[in-house]
Amino acid sequence: CISKMAAVHFPSCADSAARLLRMGEAPDTVFCVGGLGDENIRTLPKMSREELCRSTGFDLMQPFGLVTYHPETAERALDLGAAIINCVYPEPVPRMLALAAKTGCGLVAPCRSEAEHAALLAAAAALDVPFDAAQLVLDPEIGFGTTREEDLALLGSLRRLAACAPVCVGVSRKRLIKKLTGERMVGKNLGGCLGAAIWCAFCGASILRVHDVRETRQALDVTRALAAETGLQTVTGGNPT
Repeated sequence: CISKMAAVHFPSCADSAARLLRMGEAPDTVFCVGGLGDENIRTLPKMSREELCRSTGFDLMQPFGLVTYHPETAERALDLGAAIINCVYPEPVPRMLALAAKTGCGLVAPCRSEAEHAALLAAAAALDVPFDAAQLVLDPEIGFGTTREEDLALLGSLRRLAACAPVCVGVSRKRLIKKLTGERMVGKNLGGCLGAAIWCAFCGASILRVHDVRETRQALDVTRALAAETGLQTVTGGNPT
């Protein structure tokens, strides 16, 4: 480990500092300094909403969602008009549920089974503010700390998950695609990503989180048209967005 080669350590967070101590480093050589990139944000001039839209080409007047770990970031995004929050890890879910109940926004929450869905509903029922189950979308979190076999099992169980609630799947450009195609060149797995997107749609996914939006939309439109022409009844989740 490269950390063991250093005499003095400057970790960015308390968890990293604690890990160094567990590795045997002396406490007086470990200094938690925070993330330098995060600190630089404090000195940057703040943009107005109009300036942000111009610089990014992003129209904040249109409905948008935010993928985040931090409830504080989600709350700020909701103030700016976000319509849906995608919580990417289980830990902040209780606070995200409370935010969704308070604001009425949609919430994409980590969920990989019927049991986890039941636990989400139980947590929502315990809130002080009523939470509408229709606000909830489930994310099986493909590629989040999972093996190839576990990811394949999750994708194979999408129909069962989609029977519980709407499902959002993000498999675009994930490590799994590269493993399945065997393609070693960077940026050459679009075909694999499209194949995975079509599979997810036909298994009932309501939302697909993708990088190549135009290409994925075309693939889904063509597949759906062919399915309709032949009477193939495979799409269970409506029209993915």
